Amino acid sequence: MAKKLDRLKLEAALKRTAKVATTGPRSARAGRFVSTGPSKRLSTSVIENMSSTAIDEISYDEQRAQLRITFKSGRTYVYDGVGIDTYEELLSADSQGRYFNRNIRDAYEYREVH
Repeated sequence: MAKKLDRLKLEAALKRTAKVATTGPRSARAGRFVSTGPSKRLSTSVIENMSSTAIDEISYDEQRAQLRITFKSGRTYVYDGVGIDTYEELLSADSQGRYFNRNIRDAYEYREVH
């Protein structure tokens, strides 16, 4: 059974990310958010400092339907064909690592990036 998305938790995470993107250190602002034009809708979002014990950073490119996950080990993987709903559910999961293992790891094509 799919877990219901906690919109408030997602909105809070996106607000934190937007604040870092506009007022954070240069490394947090450099090229991480891409505007898709006049609508000012973000095509890529990055969530850092995850509370997960396994995942360090999650980013999602909506135009490409690509999920990029950096693990605490430092290894980064890109998962292709991931829908926005899956990304939002991952962000709102009680355990991002558990959600990843159950719903993403073996369900999508992936590659390690350096």
